[in-house]
Amino acid sequence: MAINKKTMSEFVSRNGITWTGAKETIDALFHQSRKVTKELQEANRYEKTDDVLIESLVMCVEVRNMAFWDIKQHGTIMFVDKEEKVKQKNHSVSTFMQMNKSILDISQKLGLSARDRHDLKLEPKKLDELDD
Repeated sequence: MAINKKTMSEFVSRNGITWTGAKETIDALFHQSRKVTKELQEANRYEKTDDVLIESLVMCVEVRNMAFWDIKQHGTIMFVDKEEKVKQKNHSVSTFMQMNKSILDISQKLGLSARDRHDLKLEPKKLDELDD
């Protein structure tokens, strides 16, 4: 992945997060990126130019997972005011759907089959409406 210390420093300062939290997230992204790259190399489908697609794929998975947990925590409809009188659709629902589409599009560009996506745990989690 094309992330260096300067990029990370700027990201951390802009978002007000701790270095520990940022490091854990970046380590997880690097691990997943290496996993996808290894899978493609073993199948003789890896090209150096795929790095940008792999980076995008890994970020889409991370954003999709964050949206999933937001939906699990707040539901599909949520209050948008302090008095809890006004509700609207949780924006994480559309983010979740967009990331799923992006994951599938990028996977197709990389030549990842449904089985490959499953092995790499890139398949979307199903929302269980009965789970609260």
